[in-house]
Amino acid sequence: MLKTHSSKQTAATSFGFDDIDFPSLLLNEYGEVWNVITLDELAPHEQEGLSRLLEASGISGRPNYRPEVLLVKAREGVFKGVYGPALFRYGDDIVLKIGENMISVQQSDDRFLVGRLKGKMTVIEKEGKQENYPVATLLFVSPDKAVFRIRVSLNSQLGFSAGELEATLLNNESVLPYLAQVPSPAIPMHQLGIGEYEILGFSSYAGDTGIRYKIHLANGAVVWSRGNSETLLASGFTKEEGQPLVLAITHVEEYTTDKFKVDHAIYRRLPRLVGAPAPEAPTVDTTAETVEDDAGDHALGVDDPVDLDRVPF
Repeated sequence: MLKTHSSKQTAATSFGFDDIDFPSLLLNEYGEVWNVITLDELAPHEQEGLSRLLEASGISGRPNYRPEVLLVKAREGVFKGVYGPALFRYGDDIVLKIGENMISVQQSDDRFLVGRLKGKMTVIEKEGKQENYPVATLLFVSPDKAVFRIRVSLNSQLGFSAGELEATLLNNESVLPYLAQVPSPAIPMHQLGIGEYEILGFSSYAGDTGIRYKIHLANGAVVWSRGNSETLLASGFTKEEGQPLVLAITHVEEYTTDKFKVDHAIYRRLPRLVGAPAPEAPTVDTTAETVEDDAGDHALGVDDPVDLDRVPF
């Protein structure tokens, strides 16, 4: 008599991190434009996906793990959107950022690896008002078959198509050049002081007065471009993978109250001098994208020097 054998398969559980996945946040009245959310502020059933992602990636087991895992944007106290885990570029590294925690992600051909997670990236083309644009999602799977849908933050400044990014993946090439830099608060350049500072990369911000550019430095500081650097970045200049760049500030002069002249340039080399330490961080909204210049407006501060375990929102 033949015996039949049945194998029990474990059903995959899928987790997303969009507005629809955290309905309890809609009940809150928010006092700030940007609001950090810890895991225990979520409803119990909303915590599972983040908890399992933090554990499988290895982030929650680190001694410097931070409990802030989400960011909520509000307007006049009303919920406008949630910012969950996402893939970014940090210098020459691909990183997974979950709230105030960040960990390096390895790309092996078309696969992405971090902790006990393995992932693949999917790319689609969306129709915009003026032109189509690519949208990418990273699907991570854990050994227990939990699937996590992670947003991929792309560098829109480059103006590439979905097909170009798909071709990069099919050719087993690095997606690093297509990723946006980790978002960070920016300060006026004069606050850095005279010195030379290694550059990790650049990012752009479209404000009411047009596009402005941020310079991300290895000491954790982020500064608004101006003058020479503004002209260079507006021309479409980007940092190539592995290319050393330095921001050299040679002269800072306060020519009237809270207004400064800053002589500076960007060179293709590493710093020859040790730059001044990054300014101490006041308690500020570290994700606000309000453009502040060197003309005496209230400027955003920066957090402590950044490493791959923790970055500010």
